[in-house]
Amino acid sequence: MAEPQIDKVLDQMPAYPPGSDEHNQTRVMIPSALKITRPQEDRLLEWAEARIKSLEGELGRDQISDADWFSADPTRAKDAGMTFMGRRQIYEMSFANQVEWRSQILGSIFEQSNYTVPISRRIAQQQISRAINFFLGTDPWFTVSPVGELDEVRSEKTNQFARYKLRKSKLKKTLERAIYGAFIRGESVVKTVHVDKSVTYTTEAVVAVSDGEPIIAADGDFIFEQDEAIDVAPPIPEGEDPAEFVPLRVLSRDSVTPMPAPDQFELREIERTITHYRGPSSEVVYWRDFLAPLNAPDIQDCDAIAHLYDMPVMSLVDMVTKQGSFEGDMSEQYKAGLKMIREIANESGAPSSNAMNPRPELNESGMTSEGENAENNGFEPTTEIAEVYLRFDVDEDGRYEDILLVYDRRNEVPLFYDHVANVTPDGKRPFRVIRINPVEGRWHGIGSMEIFEPIQKICDLAFNRWNFSQSQSGRVDLWRPYNTFEGQSNPNLEMNYGHAYTPLPDKTKEDILESIYLEDIKSDDQQKIIEFNLQLAMNMSGIASANDSSMAGMDSSKLATGIRNIDRSGQELFGVYLSDLEEGFEEVTNLNITVTLANLQEAELFEYFEGDVAQIDT
Repeated sequence: MAEPQIDKVLDQMPAYPPGSDEHNQTRVMIPSALKITRPQEDRLLEWAEARIKSLEGELGRDQISDADWFSADPTRAKDAGMTFMGRRQIYEMSFANQVEWRSQILGSIFEQSNYTVPISRRIAQQQISRAINFFLGTDPWFTVSPVGELDEVRSEKTNQFARYKLRKSKLKKTLERAIYGAFIRGESVVKTVHVDKSVTYTTEAVVAVSDGEPIIAADGDFIFEQDEAIDVAPPIPEGEDPAEFVPLRVLSRDSVTPMPAPDQFELREIERTITHYRGPSSEVVYWRDFLAPLNAPDIQDCDAIAHLYDMPVMSLVDMVTKQGSFEGDMSEQYKAGLKMIREIANESGAPSSNAMNPRPELNESGMTSEGENAENNGFEPTTEIAEVYLRFDVDEDGRYEDILLVYDRRNEVPLFYDHVANVTPDGKRPFRVIRINPVEGRWHGIGSMEIFEPIQKICDLAFNRWNFSQSQSGRVDLWRPYNTFEGQSNPNLEMNYGHAYTPLPDKTKEDILESIYLEDIKSDDQQKIIEFNLQLAMNMSGIASANDSSMAGMDSSKLATGIRNIDRSGQELFGVYLSDLEEGFEEVTNLNITVTLANLQEAELFEYFEGDVAQIDT
């Protein structure tokens, strides 16, 4: 059990006396509103790491860490294949028609003949296509509706802007990938955050200068030589003659900043920032990088969930540099931590992403083409980051808090921690689950690859037994060369297809060559077995077409009435899958809109609505 292990870790934590340097000097790189002592910080970090390790064991992540884990000794491979993540790895590989694992885990005929009749993949593929067409087949595929009468204008503008932002964020493609994962594995975890993809660069430009420094306009940008100016009426005191006041020459883009004189413009080297995208971003979390307790009914309410990922070390430096704001003694801590991260970047043994987390379903092995580990081939070094959301009494006040902790696992350095409510717009963890066939009382589901696995196995066994029995390895040839004229002079005459041999006068062909088949499974029997199981699978799936039913021997499908009945029955069965997916779809879409409204940019709104931004504010 995980809890005794965690309690044991906490019991071994050192206690620093109040007032000591160790008691007050925390190690966190990016300060936040959550202020804790060094012992509390250590306790939080130790608890999170212990919980991650317990979850890795519970889910089987530690057993499938190697890309070729299924090639280990049979006992270990079978044990790994029975774990939560081991099974999902098998479903992923099976969907990609990669069945090398069967010879090691299942054995049997698959050790001699290992081909597949991709029935379950074909079913899952059509189910995926139907679901994508149902949810995302129209444009627009979602709408924002008013709750009350007073919300009519607000909802209309929110609807327009949300469609614009979610189109730029490519949420539709993310949801398509989530549907794939749901039908293959049973569930897809989607993470939604606000991103700012900006790049800073240096350039030369003619800008307005005052007292030797560039002038910054009211909108926060430089004033360039090509910027236009407009005349605006100056403020006129009451009772004064307007004709006596000269119009003000101001910058047209903000209508506020006075336009500098022509002789104030100079060629300067300035720093610019280009924003490629700013807004909500949803991504399907790679299933092996997401940890949650198996017995948790909801990932929002369980004691801990974790997202593990690799981050280039220099990207980590950039993140800390952008977000870190330090004063007084904290600046020294920031500099020391930043120096340590930079030192990590210079280490020759720093791992690369491909070496740390290979994906067998993509034929990744974590090795370079030369066969060396990718961590030593000069790629940009990375470090393993743990993003943990946990319910924990971090300040030891007797109350549990929802905490976000981000730390470097490799160097055991806390990068950031805060209350979840200070980080996400709705105060919840930024993960939503899209699933089918939800397991009662659990956060995950059951995918189509798992449901049709028994039928797939029966069909593949029949096909491979037939293939083996009909191949040369599945028969014994009795060759009697002495019953030929050629064999009389050469007792070691070899049977060679394409050569002509002359039988002795009193010998038949059976006296010379006879083939004995080890298995008596013929093609007709094999076809009947596959057709029978195909019919079962199609009836279960809810996606049977007329062609499928005809192949399965259903005579009624040849009539128009039979075709309509098949289609109507399929719609009824598949409606259950759509109902399962709908909840997750709504949650992900709503969260994207919430993140959009929580991070509105006035300049972007002004540009999109051409100045009309009323009723869009939150």
